[in-house]
Amino acid sequence: AFANTVKKVWHFFMTDTTLPPPDVKGTIEFFVKDAKKFKERGGNLIFLRSPSTGMYKGGEAQFLARESHWDELLRQSDSKGYHYADYEELAHFDCPEWSHLSGPDAEIFTTELVKIMKEDNALILPKTN
Repeated sequence: AFANTVKKVWHFFMTDTTLPPPDVKGTIEFFVKDAKKFKERGGNLIFLRSPSTGMYKGGEAQFLARESHWDELLRQSDSKGYHYADYEELAHFDCPEWSHLSGPDAEIFTTELVKIMKEDNALILPKTN
């Protein structure tokens, strides 16, 4: 019942033609500014794009295309990123309310993501002066 309530909210936002489109440029600028500060302090910044499904995923594809949003965020922030669709182990999950994993699926997703990140040596902190 709760998942269906959330789906109704997503449906409203996806179909309300009076809402302005997402501010992709402003959002990227906001995160890039913080990413720069974080990395200057020695942080190991990694972006994660978690699964989405249903109408929510369709809305993301329509209004937040990967090339103009996710890929551009990684490029401008010069950061590593993991997009669920790029990994067979992460791409098969169904989100009960389209935007979040169930508890059991989240555990599996996290376990698989950590394996991938360890293989990439992504969890090693950069050396600081």
